[in-house]
Amino acid sequence: MQEIVQRLNEAHIVAEMRRHCRSRDHDFDDEQVSGVPKVFRPDA
Repeated sequence: MQEIVQRLNEAHIVAEMRRHCRSRDHDFDDEQVSGVPKVFRPDA
């Protein structure tokens, strides 16, 4: 159960990062997000 919650939290973080980048007129680029662990990258 805890793993499911963790995955949901990670998905939420990714969604927030995508929304944040879009709101600043940037395309979300995984390679340009520095300091983000691989676990936060949906297609890693």
